[in-house]
Parts: sequence; structure tokens; C-alpha cells
Amino acid sequence: MRFVPPRRWLVGSGVALAVLYFLFHLWLRVSLGFAYDFAINWTGAVAQNEGISLYDHATLHELGLRLIGPPMADTFRETYNSYIGPPTTALMYRPFAGLSFGVGLSAYRLLSCAAFLLAILLTGLALPRPSRRLAWLVGLVILLVSEASVASLQLGQVDAWIALALATSVFLASRRHEGAAGIGIGLAALLKVSPALIIVYCLLRGKYRMAATAVATAAGLLVIATLAGPPDDLWRFVTVVAPSLSAASLHIQNQSVAAWLARLAVPETNLTLFSAGLGAFVWLSVPIAAGLLGSAWNRWRQSAFISLELGLLIVVSLLVGPLTWAHYASWALVSVVLLADRRLWDDWPPPQRTLLLLAFVLSITLLALPTLYFGPALIDGSWWLRLATGLKTTALLLLLAVGFALDSRASKPVAPLTQQVASS
Repeated sequence: MRFVPPRRWLVGSGVALAVLYFLFHLWLRVSLGFAYDFAINWTGAVAQNEGISLYDHATLHELGLRLIGPPMADTFRETYNSYIGPPTTALMYRPFAGLSFGVGLSAYRLLSCAAFLLAILLTGLALPRPSRRLAWLVGLVILLVSEASVASLQLGQVDAWIALALATSVFLASRRHEGAAGIGIGLAALLKVSPALIIVYCLLRGKYRMAATAVATAAGLLVIATLAGPPDDLWRFVTVVAPSLSAASLHIQNQSVAAWLARLAVPETNLTLFSAGLGAFVWLSVPIAAGLLGSAWNRWRQSAFISLELGLLIVVSLLVGPLTWAHYASWALVSVVLLADRRLWDDWPPPQRTLLLLAFVLSITLLALPTLYFGPALIDGSWWLRLATGLKTTALLLLLAVGFALDSRASKPVAPLTQQVASS
């Protein structure tokens, strides 16, 4: 009988428990909740295939009721329970629209799980060989315990594909294929708007090939989606749908910094209204984005492009929002894997390293916790409960702080002289 070292046995037992927790958590959520997001996007994909406008809510409501049944009774009634993505999102769901709803949903969830796992694998491959095993382990654990990843799988959201797209960009950038790395960034920005912030940062850093490839990818897919459905749907998205989303939402599920600050300040006590906007607080996203992007640019402008830089920009895009639903936090999986690089921790004295590790573990713990809901009466009687409506916001802020701190001692490759001159 082969002897297994105690530490390896403990790690294996911990991972096994995390797997059991993940399966139970997912089963519980699937049993108790309907996959509204998949249902809406699946209905949109069917409509697109039949030449029906994605933004004809009355027709899609009838289509959903006919193909899926009573759970669709309350969908397509207002902004946040209707199809609100660009035509490209429906195009992505088209392969599943050829299947029955139940079979398509099961297939989509399985492939989404595979996409999350592949994102962990690719991100780990961006690190040097000695750091990979630990990084993969940390990434797997955060996937298994994170409330955001389970919520995304239950809802049938696109977060796994965003994580995979961004992980692919991290991997390609680590191999100095900066042009190709823009493809994943462009795809992520097309599925959810906030990763477009990374394109802006690429321009600031002089990574013009990466930015150009990202823009070309998004533009090309938009053209394909326009040809695949009603030709005026893209125009309707830009002129009607996008403006309706610009006010964002005060709902507890919105974990952007602007939304959290709005919940702390406004007199509204019902924080479960999707229809309540952020008001003037939505504009806070602009100075927050400028400050974080400026800080990142100042930190790395004299160095060659590194994987951690791109990983922390993912966290920045989540914080800036202004619309960052709680399940979006599953993108941070890529950032967590990059922060598990041994080299980032080795140069710190034990006391400071312990503090950073505690902050890192706390951020992961907060990501694992479910989003807390409080009724109007509780909010009215206890203001401090408003602080607890930003658990994932706090987790992401901690993750960013730990990342910046670890990077401050890491040795970074110096940018070529020609690049330094161009950026000065």
C-alpha cells in the first residue's frame, strides 16, 4: 500500500468536501429556482431564428409561454425580465435553441461548468510551472465554494464564457500574442459591457494591436448577428434598450461600487426594486473608473505587459459597473488564480504576508457568501444593514487591494526602450 503524505491527504479531503458542497448547493438552487436568464435568452434565440425582433416583448412573451410554459408568465413585462442584451447574445444561444428547453438547459449548464474549469486551466498555464499546481487548486476551490458561480449556472447566464474568454486573453498575453489576446477581451465586452474598460486601458498602455483586435472581434460578431436576425435589432438595442439600462439598478443584486454607495446614501428602504435607478450616483462610475485606470496605468506604464495586470483589470471592471449583478463576480475566478502565484508572496516578511493572506482568504469567503436580503422595515430600523448589501463589492475591493499590494514587491519585466519613449 502506497503511503500518502498527510498534507496531500488533507488537500484531497478538502477538495472532495468542496465538490460535495458545490453539487449540493447547485442541486438546491436548481430545485428551488427557475433558470429565468437562460429561458429569456433561449426564447430570444428562437425568435431570432424565426426573424422576430428580440425587443418585441409582447411576441416573445407569447413565444415563451407557448414553448416553455407557466414560468414565463411574468417575463417580458419590464426591462430586467426581458431580453436586454445585444443581438450577439441570442446568436450565442442559437445552438441550444434547436433543442427542447429542458435538454438545452442541461447541455448549457454542463458546457458552462466545462468553460469555468477550462478558464482555471488556461489562467494557471499563464503562470510559471512551479506556481501552477497551487494556482489551479485555489481556482478550483473558489469555483466550488463561490455563490456567484453556482448562481450563474442555475440561472443559465454567460459568465462562464466571459471567464473563459478573459482567461484565454490572459494566457495569450503571457505568451506575448497580444494581438490574439484582444479576441477574448472583445468577446467578453460584447457579452457584458463592463469588460470594454479593458479595451480603454489597452489604449492607455499603448497596446494598440490588442485593442484593435478586441474592437474588430466585437464589430465582426455584431455584423454576423445582424445578418442572422432582423436587421434593425442592433439599432433598436443602441437607441432604445441601452439608454433604458443607463440608470442601472438600486437592487441588492447590483454589486458595483456606485450601487453600493447609493444604497448607503439614499432614503429608499426597499432595496429589492429592479426598477429603482441609481440617480446621480450612476455618474460615480466615471471618476471611479478614471481613478482605478489611472492608478493601474501609473503602476505598470514602465513595465512590459504582465498577466496580473490584466487579471486585476477584470476586478476593476467589476467594481466600476455601474451594473454588476452578483453572479458577475464569478469572472474574478481568473484574478484569484493569478494572485495564487507563489512569486508574489515569497518576498514578503512573514507578518505582512500573514496579513495579506488573511485579507485574501476574507475576500474569497465574502465571495462565497450568498447575497443578503433585508426587508424595508429592517433597513429603516438599522442603517448599518445597508453595509451588508455590498458583500461582493467588499470582496472585490479587498481582492484589488491585495493584488496591488502583492504587485508592489514583485519584480516586473521592463518594457522595451522604444515602448517607454512612446508612452512618455
